[in-house]
Amino acid sequence: FDDFDQRGYNYLLSRHGFMKDLYKVLDFKFLDGNIVMPFKYHGEVFYYQIRFSNKNSKIRYFFPPIQAKPPYLIEHHVDKPRIIICEGIYDAIACLILAPDFIPCAVLGSSVSDYQLDFIREYTPCEIVIYMDETNISQRIADKVKSVIDYCPIRIIRSEGQDPEEKMKEMLKMGRRNLKLIK
Repeated sequence: FDDFDQRGYNYLLSRHGFMKDLYKVLDFKFLDGNIVMPFKYHGEVFYYQIRFSNKNSKIRYFFPPIQAKPPYLIEHHVDKPRIIICEGIYDAIACLILAPDFIPCAVLGSSVSDYQLDFIREYTPCEIVIYMDETNISQRIADKVKSVIDYCPIRIIRSEGQDPEEKMKEMLKMGRRNLKLIK
């Protein structure tokens, strides 16, 4: 994969200005103008997803075949391991900004698998927040998480269709300087 591609970079900037620097921090790469997003486990790349940047593409994402889809986690130092679960990678990036005291975890869909819960449980979180684009989806995920992780508080962020990235963009449009939404 390439370290830089102007078309891919322009696509990232079209999402929001934070991507100017974050794509490097997150080790994003490029393939023919498309974005290659690595999945890391304890700092080591073990999987990836490709986001097609061409608006005319019939598919938006490519997941290489794998037996069980892992979660996308943005590992970073936090005082206490607190996890925020969201839908997609770009939502996880928004959660990094909206909830900097949490480790973002994208489940890449509207449910969480047992395999993904094993990843989350390994962090021994002291709190879990779920922020999907619909409150009922968040509640379903919370119920599943509680069936496996019952030793810490689990709460949801209510939403009627707005995902974390859309919320962040709305806050930016309103001129908010402090984007820390989730404490």
